Amino acid sequence: MQLRSVELKNFRCFFHRCVQFDSKLVLIEGDNGSGKTSLLEAIHYGCYLRSFRSYNPRHLIAHGQESFFVKLHIEQESALCTHEHEIQVGFAGKRRSVKLNQSPVCTYKELMDSYRVVTITEDDLGLINGGPEIRRTFLDQAIILGNPLFTRALSELKRITEQRSSLIYQKNSNQELYRLWTEQLWEKSRVVQKERKELLAHILSEAKNLIEGMFQNTYRLDISYAAKMDLDATSFDEWLSMHPALYHDELSAGRSIFGAHLDDFVIRFQDTHSKLYASRGQQKLLVMLIKMAQVLEITRAKGPVILLLDDFLTDFDKKRAERCLSTLAGLKGQLILTTPLATTSLVDMIRTLGGQHVILTG
Repeated sequence: MQLRSVELKNFRCFFHRCVQFDSKLVLIEGDNGSGKTSLLEAIHYGCYLRSFRSYNPRHLIAHGQESFFVKLHIEQESALCTHEHEIQVGFAGKRRSVKLNQSPVCTYKELMDSYRVVTITEDDLGLINGGPEIRRTFLDQAIILGNPLFTRALSELKRITEQRSSLIYQKNSNQELYRLWTEQLWEKSRVVQKERKELLAHILSEAKNLIEGMFQNTYRLDISYAAKMDLDATSFDEWLSMHPALYHDELSAGRSIFGAHLDDFVIRFQDTHSKLYASRGQQKLLVMLIKMAQVLEITRAKGPVILLLDDFLTDFDKKRAERCLSTLAGLKGQLILTTPLATTSLVDMIRTLGGQHVILTG
């Protein structure tokens, strides 16, 4: 999978710009304000139909304009031939229109077979130092990239959680209704947890392989799923009997105190909790390893991925940056990275690897 071109109209700082990509490895250099992050944002938007910087699409419209338009040209190689895809996304007023090869699509799930993107930005440090909701969102989005049908399980989980939370908040004493919604939450949470745990196990395995190849096992990494409450039991009745105070505890709290919507995962680096003890450079390395492992897992399950790095190598020393870049460039798919000021050594390495150097000007 390779992105060949991006055309932008009234998107962020771009009124009209077309950028061509001639390689599977692309370095984009430019001063602050030249639009490097906005360019990656548009590439990301074409996959997820939302930005990694804002949930409001109106924020993506260039100042003084009333709409934006993004067109992406993708090539996808198979054993027999090369397929070309064109994704068009437009937004005006309160309406968004999306087309894949001139045919309208409704959700980003319909784009996954043609266009898969993984993005690494400064905000991804939240995987290490942020709250549980950030890590849950990462897991769920990663699963969806490989299995778009997982959105159904998440939608059902949200619906059940909202219904049950309303029941608890109103202090409804209908035991039969409470039991019904509790059983549904238990069952759906186990389905979601199973998918999340399986993905985490694959990511950990791939990350350890990366550590072995890049750093000869110098680092120790462990990632474990942390459920708010253990849901393991042979049946719902057995599980409920293990928590006789659940109903009264939840009425006292005024909310649900169990379920996959409350879960988290813990990252330990060098046998310590990464959130508390890892340095900034170590946290960035952990994010890089986790995202690279995600790319490897998606590639194994679905095919190549386009990986975007927004100025993410700057805190690494030269040796570590070279190791990371060499490994990243060796992944199947395409790598597009940005930097505000490219060093001679970085440009030389990009060119040695057969990459393209693009300079954006404001």
